[in-house]
Amino acid sequence: MEPSDPVRTRPGRVSALLIHLWPSALFVVLLCFRLSPVATRVELIAYDSRFQARGPRPAAFSDLAIVDIDERTLATEAPGQWPLPRRCHAPMVDRLRAAGARAIVFDVFFVEPSRSPADDLAFVESVRRAGNVYLAGRVRNEPSAAPERIALGPAPPGGPRPRPGLELPTPDLLAACRGVGLVDVWADPDHTLRRVPLLQNHDGRLVPALATRLALDWQNLRPEQLQAGWGRELRLGDRRYPLSRIGTAALDFAGPGLHTRQGTVNASPFQHYSYLDIYRGDFPADALRGKIVLLGWTAKGLGGEDHFATPFDPMVPGVEIHATTLENLLGHGFFRSASTLANLAVLALFTVAAGLLFARLPILLGIGCAIVLGGGWYLLDLSLFTHRGLFVDLVTPLAGLAGVFAGQTAFRMAGEEQRQHMLRRAFEFYVAPEVLQRLLSSGEDVLSLDHAERREVTVLFADVIGFTTMSEQLEPEDVTKLINEYFTDLAAILLRYEAYLDKFMGDCVMAVFSAFPQAAYPDHALRAVTPARWWPATWAAGSRRSTA
Repeated sequence: MEPSDPVRTRPGRVSALLIHLWPSALFVVLLCFRLSPVATRVELIAYDSRFQARGPRPAAFSDLAIVDIDERTLATEAPGQWPLPRRCHAPMVDRLRAAGARAIVFDVFFVEPSRSPADDLAFVESVRRAGNVYLAGRVRNEPSAAPERIALGPAPPGGPRPRPGLELPTPDLLAACRGVGLVDVWADPDHTLRRVPLLQNHDGRLVPALATRLALDWQNLRPEQLQAGWGRELRLGDRRYPLSRIGTAALDFAGPGLHTRQGTVNASPFQHYSYLDIYRGDFPADALRGKIVLLGWTAKGLGGEDHFATPFDPMVPGVEIHATTLENLLGHGFFRSASTLANLAVLALFTVAAGLLFARLPILLGIGCAIVLGGGWYLLDLSLFTHRGLFVDLVTPLAGLAGVFAGQTAFRMAGEEQRQHMLRRAFEFYVAPEVLQRLLSSGEDVLSLDHAERREVTVLFADVIGFTTMSEQLEPEDVTKLINEYFTDLAAILLRYEAYLDKFMGDCVMAVFSAFPQAAYPDHALRAVTPARWWPATWAAGSRRSTA
């Protein structure tokens, strides 16, 4: 005799329907949530946590050095001023050229003449002699023209909105330098910098970031060898980089900046030298040979306007941001975000597919599977981030996995509670408490009438001999009292042997032994006849005599 598959009663079917519909409904909810600012903020926090879990990495492009305009420089009598006079920059450029620097990059603005025309002239002459000096520009809101030599060609359609104006170095410096690039950076809504613009659109022409301009010249590429596909990629020769629709790329930070907010010194991934030491000639002779040397403000006493929060560090000097951009362009590469379709496929996997799995597993096994799936996805996501430079949604899929399991478990528990309540109401007066407990703990729906099975049971019928004649001789209230006493005593005896009291018919009771497969016993026939010996003791004489 094979056991039948339990078919749920109406409340059970409702619970099963909710269990199967919940993953799809949660997928739609999370799909809408994913587009909200809250989800973006949460994913950004998870993005930063990946950097913390990965930790610092070695710089993939070692030909970089940073010259810090630091507190020592500003506290010394020479140069000792803010801003530094250009008479200091002129010998600095000469010293760096003599040290063999391949490129000298100023993350400092020279958009206006200084108070000393002689200083300006000396600086312009040193820049012209070096022939490898790059200067910084920035976007501004006031319309202005830009010299043709700083543009890389016409901007393809569909990119970032055109910028109305640019703020560039003075005309003399612009003519003397090797190149100019923009140093604008934009933080995310939580004021953390994670992406940098590589290209901007000015009056329909492509204007490069300072790092992009350097990468072109470092690889000896002509401007026409740069190809920009907004929302797809940036091509520099045979190198390809991800490029957003607004011309930005996600930085792969090698580690924390030189200083933290508390003032402690970190092991920066880049070589750092104090401006004062270079100015005095106090540095190794070949330390800067063949390198790109970036000069910028690292002193925190300047109001922090050129310091930015990153996933690693709350106070990173802007010059290190540009160094990181260069390191990504010339060495390690940028992070790529998974496509929207890929993220939706992952979300569907952790909601709809996971829901189908959990619906078929016991709760305890489902807990184990949920933990394994969640932990496995975190490790896989971290591996893709660390080794493949790929950023895939982490929080939303894990929220879907947790939500599916929690929801289905809640529906199961509610359905089980309702099932037990119905079973208790249906059988608590017809079976022994021990039998009822086994029915409740079986997990099967014994109330279902949709399935039948063939089983061997014993059915007992017991009634009162001569009940009709006796009832004619007694008052109605006496008959009722007699029958109630008879059924009470008889039911207690039958329940002692785990019988199921099927029905009461006049003076007759029908009981089934071994009625339920969840509480079956092989000696059902013996249990059916054994109670007969108790009845004469209970109903010893007269009208209380009974038989089976």
